[in-house]
This record gives sequence, structure tokens and C-alpha cells, in this order.
Amino acid sequence: MAVISQRGKYWQARVRRKGWPSETKSFQTKTAAEIWARDVESKMDRGVFASLADAERMTFSDLVGRFKAEFAPHHYRVRDGNETWRFQCARLESWFGDYSLAAIDQNLVAKFRDDRLSGSDDRRAVGESSVRKELYMLSKIMGFAETECGITLPRGNPVAKVRKPRDSKARDRRLTDEEWARLVDECKASRNKFLAKALTFAVETSMRQGEMLTLEKKNVVPVSNGKGIALLLV
Repeated sequence: MAVISQRGKYWQARVRRKGWPSETKSFQTKTAAEIWARDVESKMDRGVFASLADAERMTFSDLVGRFKAEFAPHHYRVRDGNETWRFQCARLESWFGDYSLAAIDQNLVAKFRDDRLSGSDDRRAVGESSVRKELYMLSKIMGFAETECGITLPRGNPVAKVRKPRDSKARDRRLTDEEWARLVDECKASRNKFLAKALTFAVETSMRQGEMLTLEKKNVVPVSNGKGIALLLV
């Protein structure tokens, strides 16, 4: 049987079952403690009980700290501390930081989405694409709690139950000659002496930043095209 005892102005329920870790929780009334204890005992007897203690104890800020230390180093390239994922984590932490994981439900996530889209007195509104990416990061962090930290979320990943903003419409636009000249001039004026050359290389090869940064000497083969030497990327 569960043990119900009064501790100050609260009632504490403690459930012990062979083969299960001890579960303890405090309530404002004895009735609430008894109802919780019966529910836990019933689920333990049926073998379906999942402890929510970790989700109730851990705040979102705590989880983000573990995400940065344990997940990010293996999945994100660290450059100068200005990576996009860091800003997304900071924005989410500023909003959800003090909430326990158990308290973050779809209603709270939906409010975050709406507040970001509409803006507030101290923060400007942001576009649907930005909010969509922030929700994707939130989903990844909550998923990390479940799969990597072994934390049971009472309602599963709450982001899955929330409508996402529409993604940005595809755009097909090229720089005008004047815009291109201004861009080249700004790159040449940069303190980074390689920036202008990197721009030309990117345009000529249609390579993305990640592809250029991982390019090795063995991937570049000089070939003759009859008029001179060209470089073949393999």
C-alpha cells in the first residue's frame, strides 16, 4: 500500500512496488495524494507505469545545457560561436527556460509560435520561416530528452501536435549587374582577403559553403580543354 503522510502544509504520497523504483510526490490535499498513489499502483501492477519524475524535475534550461554539451558537438560544425542553432537555442531558452519539461505542452508551444509571429512590446515579429525553424529545433531538443536522456514526456513531443507556419515560398531571382558589382566591391573591401575569391569560386562552381569548406586537394584535377588548363572537381 502507498504511504500517505503530511509534511507541513503538503501531503506526500510514496509508492513502493517490488521491481519498481520508489515514487514520491507532494500534493496540497490528502485526496489528491491518494488518487495519484492509486493511479501509480494500478499502472505498476499492469506493467505500464512510466515515471514522470525526471520531466517534472528538469527545466528546459537544464535540457538545453545537456543538448549543447552532449548532442551538438557530434551533429553541428562549431565555427565562431555565431552558428544559427545557437541563436535558436537561446531564443527557445529565453521563452521556455524556467518551465519543467512536464509543463511544456502543445498549448504552450502554440503560444510561443503565435507570440513570435505577432511580436510583442520588447521583441519584433519574425517571419514564418524563422518560427518554423525554431519549432523544428524545439522538437529536436525535446526528442533528445526522450531518446538520449531517457526522460518520459507526459504527452510525448508537444511540437508534433502543433500547426507549423508555412515554409517560405521559393524564389527565383538573380542579382543585377549593378548589385553584383556592389557585392564584389564589398567583398574586396573586407578584412578577409579570401572573401572575394571565395565568392567568385562559389558562383563559378555552384558549390555551397559546406562543400567548399570540405574540398580537398585530391578532389581538384587539372585538365586541358585545348585552350588552357581547367580544374575538374571530383
